[in-house]
Parts: sequence; structure tokens; C-alpha cells
Amino acid sequence: VGGDDAAAQAGQVLTNLQRVIEAAGGRMADVARTTLYLTRLEDRGPVAEVRKEFFPAPAPANTLLVVSSLASPDYRRVNPVGLIPALETDHGPMFETGAILLWLVDQTGRLGPGPKDSDRPAFLSWLFFTSNALHQAALAMFYPHRPAGEANTDATRAAAHDQITARLGLIAAMIGAQSPRWLSPDHPGVLGYYIGILVRWLILLPPEPYGLDLDDFPQLKAVVAAHEA
Repeated sequence: VGGDDAAAQAGQVLTNLQRVIEAAGGRMADVARTTLYLTRLEDRGPVAEVRKEFFPAPAPANTLLVVSSLASPDYRRVNPVGLIPALETDHGPMFETGAILLWLVDQTGRLGPGPKDSDRPAFLSWLFFTSNALHQAALAMFYPHRPAGEANTDATRAAAHDQITARLGLIAAMIGAQSPRWLSPDHPGVLGYYIGILVRWLILLPPEPYGLDLDDFPQLKAVVAAHEA
């Protein structure tokens, strides 16, 4: 967001934060403390001015940290592209959400079908559908400038919204038709948690009119509600 403009980036971060706080019934005035990370000290002034727009006086206490890089060489040894998530294991680091979740299933013997289970192929199909299709559409919604540039953010968000709606509809229809144990209200698993996190972001973060209404997907809503509980 905002290219190299730290003030624009800060504005988007604080807008997202405000949506989450207000969705939970709070106010920005309820915030007691913040921590701000910058990669350039000279951005402190412009970012501070943006912060004043969101936090009424007296503003919450703030800790400012200036770091040389948010993707340090040490972290890039864990994830070469410097992104999250990443997981350190006894056998070395892992990255990519789908790979990490599948590793957790196989290591714990829970949270999803094992390698010899008959429903493993269907589970893998929908896990990687979520990672490659739903998650990618969500990223286009949150960061529309990445695939299409700043001038095309509205069109990108509209297309992403249509993709998200269609892909959630496919997941909900699959739940209704198959009632899979690995994506059900009665058996929490990695896929339910994964979809639940994406859905929560899609409810809270997109600007109007692109927010998600989970009531449109009742089968999926039941699964997500059970996982949150």
C-alpha cells in the first residue's frame, strides 16, 4: 500500500486497526499503547501526523522502533521471500501456509486425515484449493495494488470480491453435499481454522462495499463458529 510512502502505509494500517476495534464494539480512544516499527527514522514525522488523525488526545503511549530491515538476512534463511508464516522445526525451517498445516497434521496425527486415510485425497484437494485460490483472492482484496498497480485498486477489489464469493460458495456446497469429517463443526481441524482466519479477515478488513457476510454461507458459518468456540 502506498509504494514507498510510509505515511500512506501507516494510514492503511490504522484504518484496518480501527475497523477491527469498532467491529468488536470498541473505539480508538480505548487503545492504551501502540508500538511503531519504521525502517527509516526520517519517516517518523509524517507517520506521527497520520497517527494523530486516528487517536484523539490524549493519545496512547507509543514505542518507536527503527529497524534496518523487516526481512533480515536471518529471517530470509527461514523464508527466502521474507514473508510470514514460517515455522522452525527440528528438521529445519518451513514456509508456505499449506505446507505448514499439512506438516502439523502429519506430525500430530490429528487435525486432518493421515497419509493412509481414505479421505486424504479430498482433504488435500480442498486444503490446496484454499491456499491457492481462496487465500490468493483474499490477498488481492487486502493488497489490490500488488497485482494491478495503484490506479486499478477498485477494479481489483471488485474482481477479488467476486472470486471470494464464488470460492466460498464452492466450499460451502461441498460441506453441504459431503459433510466431511475434516471440515465439520464436530471435528476441529487445520482446514477449518485456516478458512476461519481468512473469513474473519474478510469480514473485518475490506472497505465497503466489499465486506463478507457469512450468513450467505450457512454450512460454512456453522463450521467456522464451532472452530472459534
